[in-house]
Amino acid sequence: MRSVVPGAASIFERHVARILPLMTWLACASCQQLGPSASWGARAPETAVGESLGRPATPTVAVTAVVPVVEQPADTGLLPPLGAAQPDEPIARAEEWPFVDHAVASCVSDGLTSTRYLLQWFQHAGSHRAGPPGGPRPLPGLRLPARGPRAGTASYASARAALVAGWDEAQRHSHVMDCAVRVAPKRQPDGQGALRVPYAIYLPADYLDHPLRPRAILLLASGGGGSRTRWFLSPLHTDGMQPGTGGLEMRGRMDAWAASHPGEAPPLVVAVDGASPAFTNGIEAFIEQELPDHLIATYLPHQTREQTPYGVEAVSSGAMVALRALRANPRLFTSVGLTSLFCAGAGFDPRRDLGGPEERRALFAELAERRAHGQFDLRFSIGALDQYWDCNYRLFHDLSTAGVLPAEAGPSQEKCAAKPWRPTTADPPSSPVVSHCAGRWASFESWFNTAHHYRAVVAALPSALDWNLNVLSRALAQGAAPVETGPTP
Repeated sequence: MRSVVPGAASIFERHVARILPLMTWLACASCQQLGPSASWGARAPETAVGESLGRPATPTVAVTAVVPVVEQPADTGLLPPLGAAQPDEPIARAEEWPFVDHAVASCVSDGLTSTRYLLQWFQHAGSHRAGPPGGPRPLPGLRLPARGPRAGTASYASARAALVAGWDEAQRHSHVMDCAVRVAPKRQPDGQGALRVPYAIYLPADYLDHPLRPRAILLLASGGGGSRTRWFLSPLHTDGMQPGTGGLEMRGRMDAWAASHPGEAPPLVVAVDGASPAFTNGIEAFIEQELPDHLIATYLPHQTREQTPYGVEAVSSGAMVALRALRANPRLFTSVGLTSLFCAGAGFDPRRDLGGPEERRALFAELAERRAHGQFDLRFSIGALDQYWDCNYRLFHDLSTAGVLPAEAGPSQEKCAAKPWRPTTADPPSSPVVSHCAGRWASFESWFNTAHHYRAVVAALPSALDWNLNVLSRALAQGAAPVETGPTP
């Protein structure tokens, strides 16, 4: 726990001393709009996501901390530009963290609970079973609780005190939590039949120090062979041939990105499982409305949905889900990263999933306009030996032709070789043998000697993640308002 030595002024106290002449500001009613909650004695009844059509109301909070006077800009619907943190910006106290009650009731802190993928991984892990350096710990024998300890009980007070004591360090670190949110069926708004849908979330150290800083949300959408846990596990084998041996160490990657971008607010990073009956109203409804509404109300209650850039980095069938959600609401995402898009047979089909010619033209026109204003971008990554390479490239070509992506210029190519043609689309190849290269277009990256498996994700993730984080940072810095709730007319 942090302590204050008598007679020694903390950064926060020095800042307060500078604004003592303005202390009368604290009497105004509007000051409560700027402060986080410092009272956690009673927990509000849990409300199921989906019980109303609107965004969940931000909880009423009590302010006990002195908050600096800030001249508020006119309400333009945009976030103010994001700058570097001020040298004397106060460090938030643990009492100001808005998510603690949810963490106690519905999360496992610094651990990953049982999923099918994690169980496979654990069988192969051997001496690496402790997980990545610094966590999170794999916990194959533990499932997310239906509900954690209730407020007012001794077990609740003990769990809350333990979380705060463990996280409120002299130098705070990032953490990963495995959580669940209660989601009600759309046809039963009274909450009957609600399911607890899991997600894993990365909270950067900067968020614990400055929970009021504007920040974006990055969604990690898993493919059919992965799960939310794979994003945070350690890799065991990189050949991609053995199911359950992968791991993408997202916490370490995000910590490295945060360290190399000290003037920016790292996003919250949230991983979800692939499509399954665990999603009360389906995975598309979850990532389009239920999850972002919950994340903003729980972790970013000072922001609105319209003020929060929302990106997705998606793999295989998760990329298919992301594109279908984008078609349902073209203003949903700020950034869309697609790795090894599943797009043949039962996979994504533009002719089926993007509507008829008129609907596609309208969708592409809206996406092109958003991109021109810095509110949207999209990028492909795929292995050159992937059986879905052709349909990925065809969609990229259509988006480039429609002006959604930069004009398709010749790629930079290297490591070219020949590969036998394996037909995966209705369009015949120009020859029975085609070139197979590592190729890079402005918005399309093709990886040499890589097929549709985990090795493609390993190769693609560093550049794909960096691209996505930079797009979100630019949108946040310029105050872009990319998200609207619900589909457009």
